[in-house]
Order: sequence, then structure tokens, then C-alpha cells
Amino acid sequence: MNDKPTSFPDFEDRYLEVLQNIEATILPFYRKNPDLGDLQIDAAVEALIRTYQGESTGRAQAFPRSEAAKSVYLAVHMVGEWRLGRQGFQNDEGLALMVTEPLKMDEWIACLKRIRKSIQTWNKRNGNHGYLNYIAMFIR
Repeated sequence: MNDKPTSFPDFEDRYLEVLQNIEATILPFYRKNPDLGDLQIDAAVEALIRTYQGESTGRAQAFPRSEAAKSVYLAVHMVGEWRLGRQGFQNDEGLALMVTEPLKMDEWIACLKRIRKSIQTWNKRNGNHGYLNYIAMFIR
């Protein structure tokens, strides 16, 4: 039985724009470095989840080990700070953009967990670049 009310949209529908922001931030790293794999992206997202979960207890940021994963981590962290309403984000024209409805921390963490689930699903189905090749079909 579905425990969600029928009027409540699916998670992906509700947070589609946020999920797309994350994936659009990840994909350029793969396009610039085709050796980058799903496991490095997963390490970056896992570290982000630990970082944001640790904020309430005062734990330090949890950076991933590889430099490639750390670069992804830092870029997605900027998106998170923007989505949480903590900092502005500059568009291509150099204009500072602020979100009108910042996410709550639990929403941001849930979005990161959903991305991580997708990484693991597509990696399992299609190998080391399964997730990255999958999102590449939808992001130009």
C-alpha cells in the first residue's frame, strides 16, 4: 500500500528542478574528463550528504578523497548553498540570482540521496559510466 496521500506529487516531480540543477552541475565534469566514473560522483554526493547531516552537530566538512570527486563536491556544494538560500548564484550574464523559496535542510539532503540512488541504479545496470551516460541523454 502506498503511504503517501494521492494528492502528494512524487518526489521526482516535486523536486525536479533541484535534481536537474545537481545533474547539470555534475555533467560538465564528465564531459571535460571522460575518465571520471560514477563511483567518483557517488563519493562526492556521499560526502555532501555527510557534510550537510553533520552541520547540526558541528562536524567538519567531509571531503571525498580523489581530486576529481572533490571538484564535483565543491560545485554541487555551491548549488546546495544557493538552493538553501545561503548565497546567491551568478547566471551566465553575471547577474546574482537568489532562490525565492529556499529548501529546508532535510529536503536538500533528500535530493542528494535521490541522486545517489540514481547513481547506484544506473551504475549497476550499465557499468562505470552508466549514470553519467544516462544523464547525458537529457542534459545538453
